[in-house]
Amino acid sequence: MTRFLAVSPRLVVPDVRATVRFYLDVLGFNDWSGWPEESPTFAIVARDGVTVQFQQADGAAPPVAAATTLHFTVSDVPAVLEQIGDRLPIEWGPEVYSYGRREFAVRDCNGVMVVFSEETNDPPSCNLDE
Repeated sequence: MTRFLAVSPRLVVPDVRATVRFYLDVLGFNDWSGWPEESPTFAIVARDGVTVQFQQADGAAPPVAAATTLHFTVSDVPAVLEQIGDRLPIEWGPEVYSYGRREFAVRDCNGVMVVFSEETNDPPSCNLDE
């Protein structure tokens, strides 16, 4: 039986270099590669085996960032929140939701919603029905 082993979303962005810098400096990704090397129009960032790809918009308007969400499952949401610190406004959370996840969200430098989530047995701290 064939298994899916990974997914690497590709986002069209207005500035590949600025986007890579954001993911490295603010979100803690620790590896990247870009092509062509001297002036990348395509890049991949990586952290802990998770990758995200970025492609230069090349004059065409990139997709609406507000309609895009990256959802990362992590092992320690409070640690990610501490790492981000006050460098970014928190869009929502951190909260524990009734579906057994602790989550919070920020927006990247292009306006893409970035959600960090972990499984938890802690009781919910918010009510989605309100």
